[in-house]
Amino acid sequence: MSNRVHDKWYLAALLLVTAFVVASFRQITSARPFFYDEADYMYAGARGLIDNYLDRPSLSTIEFIQQGLRATRDRGATTDLSRLVRSSGDITFYRHYHGPVYAFWIALLKDLGVHRELDFRASGLLLQALTVILIFVLFRIAFPEYAAAAAFAAALTLLLNRTALVAATNITQHIMFGVMTVLVLFPLALFCRTGERKFWYLTAAALGVAFATVETSFILVAAVMAMLLRTGFKIGWKPTGALFLRGTLIFLAAILVVWPKGILALGVLKGYLFLGYMALARKTFTPIGPVALWSFKVRTYPEEFVIALLALIAATAGWRKLAAREAILPFLIYAWMFIAATMVITLPYTYYHDSLMVACAVVTGVVFGELWKFKAAGVRIAATVTLMASLTWMSVRYYREEVGLQSIHDSRTELLSYLRSDDHSRTLYVPAVLVPTLHFYFPDLKTVGYDAGEQPAALASALTAADFPAEVLCESAVCGSVEGLTPAVRRSNAPVMAADQDLQEGPLYALAGTAPSPQRAQASDQLLKR
Repeated sequence: MSNRVHDKWYLAALLLVTAFVVASFRQITSARPFFYDEADYMYAGARGLIDNYLDRPSLSTIEFIQQGLRATRDRGATTDLSRLVRSSGDITFYRHYHGPVYAFWIALLKDLGVHRELDFRASGLLLQALTVILIFVLFRIAFPEYAAAAAFAAALTLLLNRTALVAATNITQHIMFGVMTVLVLFPLALFCRTGERKFWYLTAAALGVAFATVETSFILVAAVMAMLLRTGFKIGWKPTGALFLRGTLIFLAAILVVWPKGILALGVLKGYLFLGYMALARKTFTPIGPVALWSFKVRTYPEEFVIALLALIAATAGWRKLAAREAILPFLIYAWMFIAATMVITLPYTYYHDSLMVACAVVTGVVFGELWKFKAAGVRIAATVTLMASLTWMSVRYYREEVGLQSIHDSRTELLSYLRSDDHSRTLYVPAVLVPTLHFYFPDLKTVGYDAGEQPAALASALTAADFPAEVLCESAVCGSVEGLTPAVRRSNAPVMAADQDLQEGPLYALAGTAPSPQRAQASDQLLKR
């Protein structure tokens, strides 16, 4: 049977499996209200393509830097900064200073009539399907030494990958970045393989769009520069310098096309200043260290990480013996650079690792292709059974987990129903993690977030301030403390929101103030400035 016939059969099989996976996981995608980052990203995307394309409205980069420096000197100014950007409607803030490419996707869906939470989330499965098909097609071009079975293995490895499925069923830029990772690394692989400049220019253009997708693309930029540096040793520094200059111009032009304000108004700088602040000031997103976090991931889902890690180690250790050692190098370099970056900034959120899994899927396909070369049927069967069994078990187990989550009480819908049921035109004090959700669903409601350790006296003062007739949503113990300090309050008899696993607080009760006090009004102002 010819290679072309093989390709058609494998591609047909991949399309069928992809359609089945997309349909299956769409059924269990969450339909709950958008939460935290999701709500901010949706608010930005819902503003439309033009506003995101032009970063309209947004604080100037100079004002952003000034406010940021103030926040680094005074931790209490962080709340002020959050209130400032939310009141200004700064669209780059709602994108969390990422580029606008993913917001374009949300805007397109909205224009097409999508409006349900489930459908917006499940749209990521379409991007996942696109990534999978691209991997199969481009693998056959970049790695012609290997059978179509290897391309099928690489595509299926990503399709059934738990991390990729998590990214595909949430509102996150990282599913779009997964697409861009494929479009950068495969042309780069072809450039490394052939030396043809057209592939370098394609790499530079795709890298510009990736840069306008998410700020962690700096790792992708580093991988591309590492490959160019290697090219310098091979062909000389003068022609390599010319490639660098032309590539840089194409890179900047690509950003200018998809995100003009990113270049002209230095919008790109905001994202990287914010990332630098997170790296230097906060160090980590979790108290768990990077080694402990990766150990936990491997122990929890060994069928996901062990196969990928073994393939990565095997391909790295035996790189010189690989039939396609030049083409696989960009994927190896990116994967190891990404892992190294997680040793500096701990990223507990699963979807952050989607692009890593893209690279690992291709590496797994290459290792599978090497094993497929063995004529012994036992080797092929063992490799196929091991890979397919791990992928199937992983995806089935994750599917069951998500089905189980569907039965958990939806407390956030309760909260939204409560706010829709009455006039809540007053100021609403809520745990800070709820602010994005409430701002998205009730943009005209004035919400002020407070931290878990907020002093009850400050909340009591805010509750009864003359200028801020307010309502506080709080846990029973906090509400009790506030009631003790403020007798003239009305407390809901039943919780307005049950305990929530994401909020990690609750149930939440409502306290409404009824007795204004000029003295307390001043204290409330102090709370707002914290």
